[in-house]
Amino acid sequence: MEEQEKKEKRTDIMTLCWFVLGSLFGAMLLFSALMISTNGAMLQLLKAGAAPNAQAELKQMVKSALQEVINESTQRNGAASSQQAPPAAASNIQNVSLRPSNTQGKADAPVTIIEYSDFQCPYCLRYHSETFPRILQEYVATGKVKISYKEYPALGDISFLAAQAAECAADQNAFWDYHTALFDERSRIGRIPQNKADLIKLASTALKIDMSTFSKCLNEDHTTGRVQIDSEEGQRFGVRGTPSFLINGKLVVGAQPYSVFKAAIEDALKNTK
Repeated sequence: MEEQEKKEKRTDIMTLCWFVLGSLFGAMLLFSALMISTNGAMLQLLKAGAAPNAQAELKQMVKSALQEVINESTQRNGAASSQQAPPAAASNIQNVSLRPSNTQGKADAPVTIIEYSDFQCPYCLRYHSETFPRILQEYVATGKVKISYKEYPALGDISFLAAQAAECAADQNAFWDYHTALFDERSRIGRIPQNKADLIKLASTALKIDMSTFSKCLNEDHTTGRVQIDSEEGQRFGVRGTPSFLINGKLVVGAQPYSVFKAAIEDALKNTK
């Protein structure tokens, strides 16, 4: 009996050892994916280790790299499933409040696009750079579409701060200017401002707004509730990632090619006649 118990204990110990080894191997694979996704940028930071903020920048870069790996996987999975699944049913957006400061286009435009977005999201940047200008030119400028931006900070505290700052700018009718400044900064240096001080600095260099009012708004978190309400609203409409769009209530997910948006807009225009 004692010999049998010893054998069982040895078996349990071996099982535990294999589990630990498997966990370590999985962690090594994840680390390798992060190293690949940063395209050598971490090595450059390490070489510049004399900078006082090198460690903080390295930490943020690792965090951003991990999120982009997750985003890439989500985007691919979403694209694959959208080819098989039927079109999403339209949501009732008649009672959704559109803030004038966050909306472009004629008030009586037959098609409404509601965008749920995150200023840190790489796919939101892609949409902003490649698709948004074409929609503005072809449909908003011609009175067929109005676009309203809603805050959906899915990527953590920095995203939430940027959303708060954008809404502080909106209080001074400068939302779209600040929206563009944030995405331009994301494109230029690979990230948006990481704290309130830098978000305030961006406003002071990019916009003609009352800085005292803006600083007070951001430092005292005046727009926190508004950002939370936008996020909760998006979740009720089925938004689970960014960017997501409701085109007359029909959900379109991701930085899809312009042709996808054009087809959805044209379909919505036909249904309004």
